[in-house]
Amino acid sequence: MQAAEVGMVTLPVTTMPVTVPGIYKLSISLSAKLNGRASRIRKQDGGGAVSMAVLPRQQQQQIETLKKLRYFGAVQRKGGLFGGGGQVLEAALKVEEGAIGAVVDLKADYRTLWARHDLREDPRVLLERHKTAVLEHLLPSLDRTRLLEPLTQHTLARFRDAGYGLSDVEASLIARLMVHIVEYACTGEQTHGRTYLPRSEYEVAPLLQRQTKSLAAPIRLNWLDAILRLMDDDDRIARFATKFPARTLL
Repeated sequence: MQAAEVGMVTLPVTTMPVTVPGIYKLSISLSAKLNGRASRIRKQDGGGAVSMAVLPRQQQQQIETLKKLRYFGAVQRKGGLFGGGGQVLEAALKVEEGAIGAVVDLKADYRTLWARHDLREDPRVLLERHKTAVLEHLLPSLDRTRLLEPLTQHTLARFRDAGYGLSDVEASLIARLMVHIVEYACTGEQTHGRTYLPRSEYEVAPLLQRQTKSLAAPIRLNWLDAILRLMDDDDRIARFATKFPARTLL
């Protein structure tokens, strides 16, 4: 599962024609396995409610559909010698008399309702959280010698896939503009050897020098917003950007 992921599991249940009508108890063992290194991002008691407004439209529709369903069942902690501290979901099902119905699809299904990247956390908070990584790894990597060629090739591919062929010169000019905007992030104290006239509206360093609460205006650098969200999902992104910055930006 992804960071902060919430999903829906569908486990179809059917009966045999010879099943005696009556009440049956269905039990499902629940357990979670931690794979690799991870840190807690949700409170033990579940935390606050999620605002539907921040979720994509498709997820909102799925959740609204789920709200209309009738829910029942109880969670019991495993007991016995091999309980292992897990939990068991128990539900009572009533089997009634009737004719044989149509064949149903018995394939299990899992759908993600939302994950961390769907929750539009304020980028000012993300910037404060990843300030050190941005200063030490990300900003030094924003250099045209690393960015120009990959961005040029990506621009050619994106336009070609959309049915608009570009010449090499056109793609190079578009890529140069993107590189120029990104390099403006370091025109202040973190120049890293570059000599540009300062453009405060594009700079990242002034944002890093202030506390999050003092940043009254939202961050309007879309490329920085996107990278901060990637870094929040995987803290290796900033170090990865040092070698392959263009791939991170794309």
